Amino acid sequence: MTSLQILITRSEHTLTLAASSGGSLDFLLKAPILAGCDDAGLARGSYAGGRWLQDPMEDPWAHPDGPFFLPLLDAASGRYSSFGIHGSRGPVFGGFAKPALSPGLAGFFLETQPARYQFRAPGSFRLANHHLAQLFDLTTQARFVRAPLSVTVK
Repeated sequence: MTSLQILITRSEHTLTLAASSGGSLDFLLKAPILAGCDDAGLARGSYAGGRWLQDPMEDPWAHPDGPFFLPLLDAASGRYSSFGIHGSRGPVFGGFAKPALSPGLAGFFLETQPARYQFRAPGSFRLANHHLAQLFDLTTQARFVRAPLSVTVK
């Protein structure tokens, strides 16, 4: 049976995706993590990847999590850990995530939907949007539809 494995290495600020089948690993993606590798976030350990969430807004680049969000679940209970893997609001230029607005500024400048520009929970892992889109595309391929997705944070 095929399974997908994500390894997040905090010391290297990297996310690696591999497919495991018959005892062999096929490395599919290695991407830098832009933010979320500090010790204040998600504890080191084993997690399960939840179901991908796509941005419900009309403008997929306006959401603070970028176009996709992968919730990380406690491996034993299956409960949402309150952390995830996500992108950034707007495209990334020069390798830096476009910063979100603080809640005070968002309410002042953006009266209709300020929540989409605000800061997210610290501790989640933020990728550049193009790497997040690659991760989404790879993990949602037809051959991986029923494959379990495990996430290890080291």
